[in-house]
Amino acid sequence: MNKHFLKITAVALLAFAASNANATIFVPGGGNTGMQSFAIAFQGGPADVTMNIGVSNAGDGAVGPNQNNINFTGLLAGLGSVFLDGNNGVDTSAYTGEFGQPGTTGDIFSTTFNVDCVDPCDLTFDWQYQSVDGGSFQDFSFVEFLVGDQQIYYDVLAQDTDDCVTNQCVTASEPGVVLLMGLGMVLLGLRRRFS
Repeated sequence: MNKHFLKITAVALLAFAASNANATIFVPGGGNTGMQSFAIAFQGGPADVTMNIGVSNAGDGAVGPNQNNINFTGLLAGLGSVFLDGNNGVDTSAYTGEFGQPGTTGDIFSTTFNVDCVDPCDLTFDWQYQSVDGGSFQDFSFVEFLVGDQQIYYDVLAQDTDDCVTNQCVTASEPGVVLLMGLGMVLLGLRRRFS
């Protein structure tokens, strides 16, 4: 059977759905996303899927961002933590950030796994991105899924920016904000009760 036909068939038989929570997180230069989660579900197969997670310098090629990926579950349960060092010098020019600027160098982790699921199979991981230089350089992190050489999903996880008004940068992780807000409400209630 034709090899090209098999690749197209594998892609056609594999459905996937990413979580709506997988929106790009914008950070100011030197900022940190706090702990975030990524989730995607696959259904169908059988198909070998390659996942690439990376960080990239965008403008200067000098100081790269870092990212820690931990707690892989579902299809990649048992995979240990992966640390990405933006100064490793790996070519990332095939990837673009949220603003369309191509990468220069950085770091990429790649793993291949088999999907053969009648019901949806999840793949999740927690991640934390650390910007190292200024937001004007637009460094970024990304995740990509491929079947063969066919890209089936690409997302920018985090993006440096110097325009935090337009891009609504995070300054603390959402769970942290909720915790602080809850603590503030408790303290306000105690203050009123004992006043």
